[in-house]
Amino acid sequence: MIPAPSPYAEVAVLRLSRVRPDGRWAVRFTEALRRAVMARVADPLPAVLHGHGAQDRPHVAFLALPAVGSAGDDGRLLGLAVALPPIAVAERDRIVAGVLGTGAFALRVPSFGVVELRHEPGWVRPPAVDPLRWQRGSRCWVSATPMVLDRYPKPKPGAVEAEVVRGLRTAGLPEPEWLRVSMAPLQPGGVRLAAGELPEQARGRLFRHVAVGFPEVVTGPVLAGAGRYLGVGLFTPTPEPGPYDTVG
Repeated sequence: MIPAPSPYAEVAVLRLSRVRPDGRWAVRFTEALRRAVMARVADPLPAVLHGHGAQDRPHVAFLALPAVGSAGDDGRLLGLAVALPPIAVAERDRIVAGVLGTGAFALRVPSFGVVELRHEPGWVRPPAVDPLRWQRGSRCWVSATPMVLDRYPKPKPGAVEAEVVRGLRTAGLPEPEWLRVSMAPLQPGGVRLAAGELPEQARGRLFRHVAVGFPEVVTGPVLAGAGRYLGVGLFTPTPEPGPYDTVG
């Protein structure tokens, strides 16, 4: 069976040098990266970068990459990444140049400080900074950062799960065979966020950790839910089927 394709054709990873921020900084870091990239790309900015006018088409997503999925993982951020949908070569080259620059740059994160980001192709340890960690295909995926629901569910049994399924479909993913929804992380290192730590446009919405099984192999990166372009709703592939126990 041919894997279901990802809306993203390329993932450029930037490793965090000398710092391992708590996963709660995920959105602050991705917002800072987005601002920095937009400042480094010459005008006019491509719509696929800023998202305005992109309508329902996927646009560039900024990811925070936590240590997640293995025993002992603590959810601390090891890198950031930029996921690019298929776009014209000229637009792609402009954005990639803005992301990678000369291979290293200083990123100023409000309330945290200045951190160094390095693009080092071929760096595969720890796994979080290996692009293939997020791009490989799997039928089973588990949230690394919480998924924010697009709509607030009605107070009735199954409503939260129905909204999760709706959000998965909105993100271009297949109808799931099964899913598990939890307020707590469902894998080691899964990031816990408070309501005020969500992207600004996603605040006030319900957010949950999710494990999901699809009827076919899905190629990553898998992003779903409101705010998925800014550090939340990132899933990791796993070979293990559910159900999943909460962690912590």
